[in-house]
Amino acid sequence: PPEPFSVQRVADDGVTVLVVGGHLDLATARRFRRAVADLSGPVVADLNDCGFLDSTGLSALLDARQRLGPGFAVTARPDGAPARTLRLTVGELLAVHPTRAAAVREVRRAGA
Repeated sequence: PPEPFSVQRVADDGVTVLVVGGHLDLATARRFRRAVADLSGPVVADLNDCGFLDSTGLSALLDARQRLGPGFAVTARPDGAPARTLRLTVGELLAVHPTRAAAVREVRRAGA
């Protein structure tokens, strides 16, 4: 069975980080969208603890990117399934940063 889904907000150097655990998919994307709905940038989606990402999860990430613009970034383990999925499908639209620190730097730079 899939790991339980979670999305937690934490602050990192003035950036809101959404730490996603479990699977970001058809069953859980709505919860991710709700977590993003009232945020304004800068925001990082940390998928380092996310084990799986499907097309509905991809859509939720792209919607966040469209709404927040360059003030939104994603981080995921380079060897993990979510990072591979993102690179193969939407890599030109949504860069995947290898570490949370790199993603935080990027959204802070974009907001400067």
